Amino acid sequence: SISSLSYVNGHKLCRCQIDFSGTKSITDSAQFSQLSCDCRDAPYLDYFSGIKNNPHASDFHRSIAKAVEDLYRDLIRSRFPKIVSHNNYNALLHPISFSIPEELIVQSIPSKEKTLCRAIPGNLSTYFKDELTYRKDLEGSLFALTIKKSGWDCFRHLEILSAGCLPLFRDILKCPKSAIACHPKAVYKLLLEFPGLRLEDLSQDWTVLDRQLYLAVGEALLQFTRNVLSCKAMARYMLETMERYQGFFSSGLQTEQNQHVLQSFLRRVHHVNYSTANSGDSFVFANATTTKISSHKGRPFQQTLAKKVLYLTHQNPDLDSGDYQSDMTLIGMIQLLGQHAVTEFPLHRAVHKTLGEFALADAQRLKQTLYGKGFSWALTLTERSLFNDSESDTFHSTSQPADDRHPVYHAVKQNILDKVYDYIVIGSGHRTGSDNVFHFWNEICKSYAPQQVAVIDGDDYPFRKDVFLSRWLPCVGHVFSREGPAH
Repeated sequence: SISSLSYVNGHKLCRCQIDFSGTKSITDSAQFSQLSCDCRDAPYLDYFSGIKNNPHASDFHRSIAKAVEDLYRDLIRSRFPKIVSHNNYNALLHPISFSIPEELIVQSIPSKEKTLCRAIPGNLSTYFKDELTYRKDLEGSLFALTIKKSGWDCFRHLEILSAGCLPLFRDILKCPKSAIACHPKAVYKLLLEFPGLRLEDLSQDWTVLDRQLYLAVGEALLQFTRNVLSCKAMARYMLETMERYQGFFSSGLQTEQNQHVLQSFLRRVHHVNYSTANSGDSFVFANATTTKISSHKGRPFQQTLAKKVLYLTHQNPDLDSGDYQSDMTLIGMIQLLGQHAVTEFPLHRAVHKTLGEFALADAQRLKQTLYGKGFSWALTLTERSLFNDSESDTFHSTSQPADDRHPVYHAVKQNILDKVYDYIVIGSGHRTGSDNVFHFWNEICKSYAPQQVAVIDGDDYPFRKDVFLSRWLPCVGHVFSREGPAH
């Protein structure tokens, strides 16, 4: 049978005709008998190529053209893992960022009616009470101001990008290399110098506004947001990263002390999987649900994602009102793999829409009680048990308790011991204190190898290596840190 697949490969838009003769499905391990792909540069790339070849282009235009062309090269470099050690055990430290549901990313740059979004970070009098009004204001603005808050990674950045608005990140020049590593920081820095923009009073001279430049930069950032910063893209990156570096652990390097050997191994793996030859954009950010179509030296290959993931968080009243990093990553996992493939424990009530939120007024009332008023993340997923009352859906019921008196608790525990899950992701690794209860740790350490377990450090502060690793090693092989190491 013949099928087609569209996907995004860095700056390129591709469409493939695939012959699945002899295979049962796209996830079949058999090689495709034929795969023909037509990949073309996104339209904005032609514009920036023209700037590079124009001898009369300004220094600013040349600089931002290069920054846009280098978006994915910079991303590849920023995602190179670091080796972190504690008590003679190693783990791999990877960057991660907040993400935003794909469905909230506008398809193209909206028409503009004013220079600056009304909401000013830190000035509560400028904030919106209604989410739709807030997003409409963002979409109609050329720019929106954003800043470092408790951490450098702020959900405001994503709200701006997803609305087709350009962010003015005023303190970006002070940002450490390891913070917001998944973001296009080089472009952020240049946007502060946009022609006609006055940072003193945050005004824009529309008479000198380069509208073509604005649209080209905006479209490039929209595509980057879909490829890299959407919930689904961030979940894909996590799972593919865990798969990519399996050899680090299977080769016995987890306890190897020779840092030269470790670094050499990582460079080889990173280079093969993130080839930077030719255009530098050959890393694939595919839109397919369970597979990635890519090529190495012109040969297409297939990478299958995990079929079953256990997503664990601490039992903590704080988490009930929302945690951007934990909840957005969970949303991405479920949107990528499907609800049947992801078991969350305890269940994140705030991300699931039930019959109680069928009416808009009821949904808005609940959102007002959540972190950030639930803007752009709450009630993103429809509760699965609404459509299926089978016993298996007990795992996904919003009434799921998190204690050892309930059958769900024992079912998850037994699944861990039986190694039912391909990977285990701990979404709240930074939570500490006596009010944070984490379940199944002994069972995980007994049943799973470190390369199958990842922990997310969603803290607002730089990665505290010794404190963090003393809690999770040697049972965890991958650490995904939001703010990254201090140096």
